[in-house]
Amino acid sequence: MHDDNLRLVAVVHVAVTEASAELGLSVLPGFRGDGLGSELFARAVMHLRNRGIREVFIHCVTENAAIMHLARKHGMRLVYDGSESDAYLELAPSTPQSIFAEWYQEQQAQAIQAMRRNNLFGRALMGLFAAPR
Repeated sequence: MHDDNLRLVAVVHVAVTEASAELGLSVLPGFRGDGLGSELFARAVMHLRNRGIREVFIHCVTENAAIMHLARKHGMRLVYDGSESDAYLELAPSTPQSIFAEWYQEQQAQAIQAMRRNNLFGRALMGLFAAPR
C-alpha cells in the first residue's frame, strides 16, 4: 500500500507452494493501527482462495503482538513452539462472488492509485508555474 505521495507504507509477501501459502506482512511504524495489515491480509487471502490455495500460514516470533493479534482477528489457528509461533487458516474454495469481489477491489485500488498519481503530477506542475519568491 502507498501513502498519498506514493511511498510504500505496507506490504504483504506471499510464498506459494502447491496447496498452501505463507504470508509475511510489514507496516511502517507511523502507519500501524490503521488496519492496513488487516486489509492486506484479507486481500492476499482472497487472491489465494481464488487461485485454489487451500491453506495459508504465518510464521513469526511469539512476541510479535501485532501479527498474533491479526492472526486471532482473522480466525487463524495458533500453534506455539517456544519463542516461535505458526498460525494456520484453511481457505474455502473460490466462488463467483469471491472472484468478483477480488476484481472489484482491484479496480478500486487502481482508481485510488491513479488519483494519487494525478494529484502528485498536479502538485509538480503547480511548482513549475509558481511565481518565484
